[in-house]
Amino acid sequence: MPLKRVRNNLIANFGGQALSVLLAVAFVPIYIRILGIEAYGLIGFFLSLQAFFTVLDMGLSATLNRELARYSHSGVDADQQRDLLRTLEWLYWPIGVLIAVGVTAMSQPIAAHWLKPVSLNVAQTSHAIMLMGFATALQWPTALYGGGFRGLERQVALNGISAGLAAARSVGAVGILLYVSPTLEAFLWWQVIVAAAQTLISRGILWRMLPDGKRAPMFQSALIRELRGFTLGLTGVAALSFFLVQSDRIILSRLLPLNEFGYYTVATTVAAVLSSMIGPFFNALYPRYSGLVSTGQHDELVQLYHFSNQLLAVTVASVAAVLAFFSFDILKLWTHDLLLATNSGPIFCLLVIGTGLHGLLHLPYALQLAYGWTRLALYQNLVTVAVVVPSIWWLAQLYGGVGAASVWVALNLISILIGIPIMHRKLLPDEMTTWYLKDILPPVLAAGLSAGVARALLPSLPPGLAGIVLLAIVGIVTLVATTLSAPAGRSTVVLALRMLNSSLAQRK
Repeated sequence: MPLKRVRNNLIANFGGQALSVLLAVAFVPIYIRILGIEAYGLIGFFLSLQAFFTVLDMGLSATLNRELARYSHSGVDADQQRDLLRTLEWLYWPIGVLIAVGVTAMSQPIAAHWLKPVSLNVAQTSHAIMLMGFATALQWPTALYGGGFRGLERQVALNGISAGLAAARSVGAVGILLYVSPTLEAFLWWQVIVAAAQTLISRGILWRMLPDGKRAPMFQSALIRELRGFTLGLTGVAALSFFLVQSDRIILSRLLPLNEFGYYTVATTVAAVLSSMIGPFFNALYPRYSGLVSTGQHDELVQLYHFSNQLLAVTVASVAAVLAFFSFDILKLWTHDLLLATNSGPIFCLLVIGTGLHGLLHLPYALQLAYGWTRLALYQNLVTVAVVVPSIWWLAQLYGGVGAASVWVALNLISILIGIPIMHRKLLPDEMTTWYLKDILPPVLAAGLSAGVARALLPSLPPGLAGIVLLAIVGIVTLVATTLSAPAGRSTVVLALRMLNSSLAQRK
């Protein structure tokens, strides 16, 4: 039953993430056509703004995730679970108010002195930033409730909510732009409405999923004292991670005109396709790791750790290889805009490589959180921020978006070569070699070789349906080769074939 729930959560995470990203990416050409590349650059700033305020989470959503997972496995009574959520709510909601007030107060200075609008004036830009603050603040508590769903391993429900609201956000925005008002202001007001709906729906469903208590839930200051070491560690990690992941966009929003920043935003939006395939693994496996750690099931933890890392490597490597080798063609097929593909293609390629490397670090990080060990990530991020931020500033001034994206690649490669050995020596000292040589290396080599050969045989893809079909064939061949290179991939294929044969036999 536990492994079945992990499987169901993983499938639900993939389905929800795939739909959300597909909707977000599919409508980008429409947004650009109606609003213009400069306004889309401002939307990119909106996404960075939302990411910035994750620092204020202070590790609370991950703490709720971990503690509810532990409570579920150790049989903690319902009142304590409900008290935990109520306590964290009392900390979380006031932060949303501060976000709205702070962004409103800073909207004019940001528009006048940070961003570089070309055709938009300062007043329009300032009003747009204010609406971004409202949308960010209203959606803010969703992160906490998402942590609760994941801790309870009820991610099927979470993804149902997320996918439904993603559809409303994207499809509704297009409807607003086409039939109500083709303006950035109308687009952002719709984001405000959907953000409020998502938070209220998530809160209501999560509270109903918790077991019934004998009394009303209460704020418990003792819980804060008990968990503060873990949450403070996560706060430091989150703050530094933000600067590592978002520093390129923050710096480029300052250095580049908004239209050029728009090209970078397009590249980051498409690179999110790969990120969407990484998150489901972390969200499904982190609660399960936490449960196994809390109950002392070391052998089961090691087996699951290697199996899940191999599946993650197969997924990340196969997708990243195709996206990187065919970056220009993908952008051209998607947008039908040669200028955009030319400007965004090299950036997209580098961002995909960096994101793929970053994805391989997610499950080792989940293991660290399962053990409650945040020190390595904190120190590692502290050192890298001191190097990465000035490097991005310097290279961005020399080479623009390409320079900034190249730092993202170097950062994650160094983390794999240095951070991973330190982590394994502390937590799983006998498993490091297996992680490198069995879990990660075969899928990476198989994917790179398959996509690289395809690129050599297809110097350019034809436009239209023929190009899409060829790209799909390349993707399927790369995925099959990468899957067969890993033991977990081969066993998954064998299991799927057995289930298919059994199903066909029952029909006969």
